[in-house]
This record gives sequence, structure tokens and C-alpha cells, in this order.
Amino acid sequence: MSGHDMSSMSGHDMSSMSGHDMSGMSGHDHMNMAGPGGYPLAMGDDDRDGLEMDVLNRTLGPFLPEWDPRLLLHVVLAGDTVRSATVEIVAAPAVDPAAPVLRLDLAVRMLRLAGWPAVADRAARARDAAAAGESERARHDAVSARRSVARSIVLRWALRGLAVDGIPLRDVLLGALDDAARMLGGETPRTAPIVRTAAEIVELVTGRDLGTARLLVAAVHPDPADTGAPEPEPMDHSAMGHGDAAPAAEHSGMDHSGMNHGGMNHGGMNHGGMNHG
Repeated sequence: MSGHDMSSMSGHDMSSMSGHDMSGMSGHDHMNMAGPGGYPLAMGDDDRDGLEMDVLNRTLGPFLPEWDPRLLLHVVLAGDTVRSATVEIVAAPAVDPAAPVLRLDLAVRMLRLAGWPAVADRAARARDAAAAGESERARHDAVSARRSVARSIVLRWALRGLAVDGIPLRDVLLGALDDAARMLGGETPRTAPIVRTAAEIVELVTGRDLGTARLLVAAVHPDPADTGAPEPEPMDHSAMGHGDAAPAAEHSGMDHSGMNHGGMNHGGMNHGGMNHG
């Protein structure tokens, strides 16, 4: 470094930089400070295989697209996996979860998150018509949406392996559309809506990737009797070595409504080049 005046560095303690590779700080800032837009920057922690992962605190809801506005989900993300969570069910006017409008609203959320906006729009038309008291029109669109879901091989593949209490998500979706159509026609529904407490929703999403967690949450109704904020759980950051966690931030920017399931195109659902319009 001959020819460079090092006197300007006097008075600066460089010891605090020991043990840190400064070349990687552009992508991984582990300091406890806010990042762009006020979001906390990621901290580091060890993944199960011993590799360091970014750890983020996020809050999902209540005004997130394809999200039940009665639900607040506070998550700690390691990469895209929900490492831990707390749930708050917000007090709201009592609405019977068995009502056709809520059954259709659930179907709309599930279809959009599964990546099938064309049929989701049809279910949304049925929901809006049901809310407006246009039962026959709503029933027609609900039956049409159910028929499309029942015929779709690609949707069956996209939802494979996902279940709530042993009930496959595809069956939850079909049941919501079928029961809404039956009720709009004056018939008795065949299934009961799946209602879950805050603790049960935590169990449902923990360990899941964020896209799957959102689909599972979309398939259930928050228990209106279990309202209120949860008791905060102390977080152990001793393994991180970076002090307190940054405060949670609203996660309104993360929208998985266009989930990509392998690249096939299914009437708006991108699933591997196969077009099922």
C-alpha cells in the first residue's frame, strides 16, 4: 500500500471488523438495522444441514391478497420455510362459516394460490352473486367451477400430498364448491367447514414452505371464538450472536397468488408447458 496516505485511517478502530468477510456484506448484512422500505435486514442462523440461512421476521395479513382478513400470522422464516409462528385471530362480526359466500370465498383463495386464476374468477363471480342475493346465477357459476376442478388432472397433481386432518386439499376445494352450489339450490351441504384455533393453525404451517403454508391456511376458517393476541414467546438469538431480533414488518409485498408448479400452463396455471384452457 505504498504511495497511499494511511494517516486518514488513524482514530478508527478496525478490530471490530475481525472475523467478518466484508466481500459478502452486499448480500448478507447481519447487523440489527432496518433495510430498504423499513424492512429488517436478514440475520443468519444455521439450517438443519449446518449451512447458514437468512432468518426473517414477517407478519402475514390481514390485508394480504388471497388471505382471510380475520387472521394475522407472525412467522420466522429460514429461507422460504416457516421456522416458527404465532397466530392472532382478529375479532370480526360473526359470520357462519357454512354460509355459501364463505365457502366460495375459500374456494377463490385456494384456486388463486394454486395458480388457476380463470376458474378462480368464475368462483369469485359465484361468490359476488351469492352476496347480492342472485342465487341461481351464483349456483350456475359454482357448479361450473366445480366441474372444472373435478376434471383437472394438473390441479390434482399440483395439490398432491397436501391435506388438513387427512382430508386432501383437492377434496376440501371440491367440497366447498359443491356445498355452496347445494345450499344455493336449497339443499343440505354434505360437509362441514374446517375451523381451526390459533394453536392449530400454528401447527399447520410450522415447517412448511411459505407457498404451501398459504395454501393450507386458505383451506381452513379461523375459529371466531379464539380471538385475541397470543402471548409473545421469547426468542433465543444466542446462536446468531447478533443481539435482539429486528422488529417484525408487514408482509404485504409477498404475493404468492401466481405460484409456479413446475411450469405447466393450466388456464392461467403455469405448469410445464401443458395448456389445459
